[in-house]
Amino acid sequence: MIPQVENDRLTARPLGATAGQGQWLTAVSVLVVATAVLLFQFRDALVAMVEVWHNSSSFNHGYAIVPISAYLIWERRAALAKLSPAPSYWGLAVIGAFACAWLVGRFAGILMVQQFAIVGMIQGLFLTVLGWRVAWAMAFPLFYLFFAVPFGYFLVPQLQDITAVIVVWALRLTGMPVFSDGVMISIPSGNFEVAEACSGLRFLIASTALGFLCANLLYRSWIRRAAFLVLALAIPILANGMRAYGIIMLAHYTDSEFATGVDHIIYGWIFFAFVTVILLAIGMTFRDRGPAQDSADEGSPEAPPVRSSVGPRAVVLAGVASVLVVAGAPGFAAYTESRLATSPIPAVPVPSVGGTWIPKSVSTVTWRPEFPGADADVLYHFVSGRAQVDHYIAFYSYQREGAEVVQAQNRFSDDVRWRRTGWGKAQATVDGGPLNVRSVRMVTSGGGRVAWYWYWVDGEFTADPRMAKLLQLRATLLNGIPAAAVVAVSAEYRESPDEAVAALREYLEDLAPIGPVLKRAATTPSPDAGRHG
Repeated sequence: MIPQVENDRLTARPLGATAGQGQWLTAVSVLVVATAVLLFQFRDALVAMVEVWHNSSSFNHGYAIVPISAYLIWERRAALAKLSPAPSYWGLAVIGAFACAWLVGRFAGILMVQQFAIVGMIQGLFLTVLGWRVAWAMAFPLFYLFFAVPFGYFLVPQLQDITAVIVVWALRLTGMPVFSDGVMISIPSGNFEVAEACSGLRFLIASTALGFLCANLLYRSWIRRAAFLVLALAIPILANGMRAYGIIMLAHYTDSEFATGVDHIIYGWIFFAFVTVILLAIGMTFRDRGPAQDSADEGSPEAPPVRSSVGPRAVVLAGVASVLVVAGAPGFAAYTESRLATSPIPAVPVPSVGGTWIPKSVSTVTWRPEFPGADADVLYHFVSGRAQVDHYIAFYSYQREGAEVVQAQNRFSDDVRWRRTGWGKAQATVDGGPLNVRSVRMVTSGGGRVAWYWYWVDGEFTADPRMAKLLQLRATLLNGIPAAAVVAVSAEYRESPDEAVAALREYLEDLAPIGPVLKRAATTPSPDAGRHG
């Protein structure tokens, strides 16, 4: 009898291991198939994400995020082997919530929201098929996938301004005479601009991704993690300002062409590596986890295996249910967008202006906003005495991907002839009432220009890009006015921006109500389907 018992004991472990391996094999197979279906359903947004990785140096690190997450999961294999997949249908709620977020991003025309939502749906898929215990063991690797989304481009203007402030401060601290006008900086040896490429965005984004990774690997204390993340945000911003200062000083003592060439080399490799080493060196001084220690969410190595009695049928059903929930969002979006696609291309209205303003048919103005997705756009010119105001309208029959009143490709300065030096808000009178409008100040050789602009979405005026997106969403979901427009008025100045501001205020006070005109245009097809102007 004893040998028989021993034999049973010897065969019990392999049978248990085989059962656990079978559960994992089924779960992983279902997960791979369901993930492939999800990626195919949202392929357009994912292809756009990869294109940004490839085309923008600020997001080249996106290629590394998925391999890093996969490695972090593989590193947890010992802890995962002690668990068994046990589907949780709470994951369907997570998928559904992120699917709704994807619809919001799709109808509001925010690609970044769509991409974040796709990553969230993938996490919900893991939760549905594998269950809470397994998903929690993979919590950080799954969270780290969010860094694959190109995020933060909206910070470029603020980072340009911060870099300019640091540069001016450093120049004055070292006794260099300096005059600054926004991002334009002048010293005795020449003029410099803190351009978009000098904002430090790519350094900040990469450093943030690295900061989260190191915070997870080096620290157990949440306070220490938070402290390291603050360093990962602050050090690259300060370092980028000092880099720009160094380039200006190098150009001052040598020549600007040489300094620009060195800038690309230093910023691309040496400078980034140097600052990263400094960041890690500071972080290592207060780490509380050794390199060989397991992550806190891996569980104890001595903990007994947690096996589940859930069969393969339940895992397969969880995968099927996930795919069905995922498929609902693209289907609803396709139906809604097919309805909007029948909207007529609007006839862009001619502004009606009273007072002493008269239209000018020919203009020598070299300024024209760039709204590449507009269905139609016009640029009119009005003069009163010596003042001239240029009135721009970009109209959309309906907003969709690549054709939105608010998107990164829309510009009021081309950064070639006209360069932005400042931006902010201004109080204006539009349609007889007060409206906070956006203000952009630009300069060119021999003078400057001020442009005020605002949006018309779902029959309402707003200068807030976020509100414009919400109004776009409302119009799509509640069957509102699909058409939208951006309205801009601009004037040049020679000595002071106040000259342009005075002309703009006078023009808007004499401008007839434009809201009703835009609303009529939204339902009046244009005889010319092309762009106007």
